[in-house]
Order: sequence, then C-alpha cells, then structure tokens
Amino acid sequence: MPALRLAEALREIGVRLRGAPADLPFLLDAKTIENGSNFTFITPHGDFDILGHADGMPSYEDLRSDASVRDILGLDIRVASIQHLIAMKRAANRPKDQRAVEEYIGLAELERTAEDSDG
Repeated sequence: MPALRLAEALREIGVRLRGAPADLPFLLDAKTIENGSNFTFITPHGDFDILGHADGMPSYEDLRSDASVRDILGLDIRVASIQHLIAMKRAANRPKDQRAVEEYIGLAELERTAEDSDG
C-alpha cells in the first residue's frame, strides 16, 4: 500500500506541516495521504512538497513517461522532465515561479547542448 509506506516514511523523518500552527491537530497516516491532494512539509532536510495536482501538470501517465530516472543515494527516483516543470511553473505564474522558468529554460538548453555533443 503506497500511501501507508509514504506516511510511515514521512513520520520517520519527522515532517511537520509547513505554514500551519504548531498545535494544529494533524494525523499523518495512509487515510490522510489518500484523502489529500497537496501537502507541504518542513523536514529536517528542507521543505518537501507532495503535489497530487498543480496547474499546468500533465496526466500522471504523461508525467511518468517523460520523466528521467536518477540514482539518488542508491535509489532510482523519477524526476519530471524539464519541459513539464517549465509548464507547471508557467501556469503557477508567481514571481518565484517566473524566475524558476528562466532557470529551467537555461537548464534545458544545457541539456540539449550536452546531448548534441554526445551524439
């Protein structure tokens, strides 16, 4: 059960809801994960967001099929494509997202350049 495993992992690293009062009752369990969509947490390792929906987000199938797989600490982790990240940031259109779009466009250009020199 993915929601149960996710809830257990989040509890293990000691997440807290970001922006919520410290005394707000919040039960982090599989039912909460299954019934929610977007969660924003603070962890000992930095902010961590779980987004079931974001403006500009393609379907899960498209997101997954275009994702790259990266080895992070010995685990294969799927990472959304730079083009999907750009689309989501453009749709959010906050000042910080607008800045991120410019950075992501630069990263996409670096990726294309690297691919061209490898090919």
